[in-house]
Amino acid sequence: MKTRVTYLDGLRGIAIVSVLLYHLIARWPEYINFNFFGESIFNYGWLGVQLFFMISGFVISMTLERSENIKLFFINRWIRLFPAMFIATVIIYFSSFILDFRPAGKPSIWDLLPGLTFISHEIYNLFFSFSINSLEGVFWSLYVEVIFYVIISFLYFKVDKDNIVNILLSIFILSLFIKLIASTIYPNNIYYIPFVKLGFTYYGWFIIGIISFKFTLNENECKEKYHKQFLVSVFLSIGSIRGSDLVVKVAAIITLLLFVLPIFYEKINVFFSNSFFVFFGTISYPLYLIHENMMISLVRLAQLEYYGNTLYLLVICILTFLVFISWCITFFIEPRVKKFLKGII
Repeated sequence: MKTRVTYLDGLRGIAIVSVLLYHLIARWPEYINFNFFGESIFNYGWLGVQLFFMISGFVISMTLERSENIKLFFINRWIRLFPAMFIATVIIYFSSFILDFRPAGKPSIWDLLPGLTFISHEIYNLFFSFSINSLEGVFWSLYVEVIFYVIISFLYFKVDKDNIVNILLSIFILSLFIKLIASTIYPNNIYYIPFVKLGFTYYGWFIIGIISFKFTLNENECKEKYHKQFLVSVFLSIGSIRGSDLVVKVAAIITLLLFVLPIFYEKINVFFSNSFFVFFGTISYPLYLIHENMMISLVRLAQLEYYGNTLYLLVICILTFLVFISWCITFFIEPRVKKFLKGII
């Protein structure tokens, strides 16, 4: 299992680099525009989030197997997620006062609430008379992840752990059906539908990860019991991916193969277990949390003052700076916060 964990760290590295380059090159053309050949390659880097979801389905299944009860599962998940989120929130909030080109604008103190509680700002806005925003746009996937944790742990410990895949697949199919109907009746308000807001339409990716984990435990049983669910999840996940462009579908298939092939063919693990991918995978969580607005603001500032090779050198320096901060969080600050939290729980 150690080899698989290393391979998963490597995949996390690919996922975070994909998302980072997407945000840097393709996501914010109104702020920064490099205009160089091959830019379109990075237009699909957002699929790194789908890769994160598949990894999460695998890892959470493994974590549930090792958890004695639902309370310990949630404690371990909270200790895994909260320290880096707390540190990142402090850094993002206070740095926002000196970063003038943040796409998300200047946050209010209330904007810290969604990230620190892992509850979407859209949920808070249903109960508050004033508007609350997410501190970072990328936090949306954490909100989806945490709801997934709640549902799968409840199913595992309180309902029927042997039918988790079938129940999650039912939720996934129902959410896609509701989204399809709603997009026809209310095309401009589709994202206000609870099933879409809560992220159920992404559950196919989680299911792929769950079944892949089951494959590592018992290959023959998994093939016999879950092959149909796996194919349905793959077909619907690829089919429902945003955008009708064929290239998007191809990019999604490539993302899927990046995750699945090493599961079924362990020899491929060696490629994904190299030190470069594993390093970025190790720091992927804090880097994912802090990078977007800080990176765009700093690059925009550099772009106003410099051009040509000097600009690209500064961009490399900015990326190195973000990686360094994430490295410090991962290896120095976060472990101490975790140790403190474990001491008081």
